[in-house]
Amino acid sequence: MTAVAALTVCGCVSGCVSVDARTAPTQPPATPPARQQGEVAPQPQIVQAPAREALDTALPPDAPSPSPPPPPKAEQPEAPRPHHHPRAEPPRHHPAAPRKQHPRPAPAPPASGGICALGQGYGGWQADSPEARICREAYGN
Repeated sequence: MTAVAALTVCGCVSGCVSVDARTAPTQPPATPPARQQGEVAPQPQIVQAPAREALDTALPPDAPSPSPPPPPKAEQPEAPRPHHHPRAEPPRHHPAAPRKQHPRPAPAPPASGGICALGQGYGGWQADSPEARICREAYGN
């Protein structure tokens, strides 16, 4: 079944193009007659469409314009509202919110006294090297 499918796909991809050997031309096409001296070869004529027509064909059609907004309605003055006084409500007593206890900050990390020692141990610094001197000046140990 896969061989049939493969042949079908190949036939479709190639477009099933074939040429019948009997329809091939037997004589070469006739050559155009030789030009005589002084005869100028014809030049192709370039024709350009008018600008308006060219633009009309290149641009999409115009969208219909939106309808104009309705005219504003005449405003009528509002009738005065009767003024009423809200009733005085007794003050509400809210219980005090419990105080939030903030967690204590973590203790400060220990002083970095061994940074230069790490550089000498793992970095291979000599005690009198420029690296060790810079570390002592920067970190003080």
